[in-house]
Amino acid sequence: MASQSTGSSSFSRPRPDYQKPPENRPPFKPRPCFYCGQLGHNWNTCVVKEKDVQAKRVIQDGPKLFYGDGTQIPRYPDGLIKDKVERYYQDKKQTNVYLLEPELGDAPELDGRGSKSTYTVQTQDPKDERISQLTRMLEERDMDLNILRERYGANQATGSVPTPQFTQKTTPVAQNEASTSMESLASQLKSLQESMNIWAHEQLVQTRSTTAKKESQSGF
Repeated sequence: MASQSTGSSSFSRPRPDYQKPPENRPPFKPRPCFYCGQLGHNWNTCVVKEKDVQAKRVIQDGPKLFYGDGTQIPRYPDGLIKDKVERYYQDKKQTNVYLLEPELGDAPELDGRGSKSTYTVQTQDPKDERISQLTRMLEERDMDLNILRERYGANQATGSVPTPQFTQKTTPVAQNEASTSMESLASQLKSLQESMNIWAHEQLVQTRSTTAKKESQSGF
């Protein structure tokens, strides 16, 4: 009986001060919405969340939220879910733009355009090769003419024509004929050069005229 009375008296012993609930406890502050940060509702009834769900930016599966591609929205780091969704899609957009940017140094000609023409504002065509060929021919003709001029000048200075088919016993008539032949050859080469210059100039004029017509028709 003594033990029972002791237990009864110990049970009714008042709590220590540190175990007593505080008096005049302030009321709990209302928690904002985890999704948008506004007061007055929770994330289950959040209007901002519903808009993202309708836009398929967010998928809700019970208490869990996922991005539109099925990736679960992480709880950490802390922050509003709305901000996490915005950052996720902004980063994804920048990543897609970076991946789609072509490497200009190694990219092939996707639109069928060739290299730039040397003589016109258009792309290269068979005329460019022909003009380049004629230019090389004219340069070779110029070299030949320079050699002939040097030889002809030397012949005029010495009064002789140093060609393999003539010897020192060549008669003056033969020398005159050789000189005339050299002059004729030089004249023919000069005439050929002038003709090819005229032809090349006409081709350039024709190409530029065609290019100008194409540009005027295309509106540029």
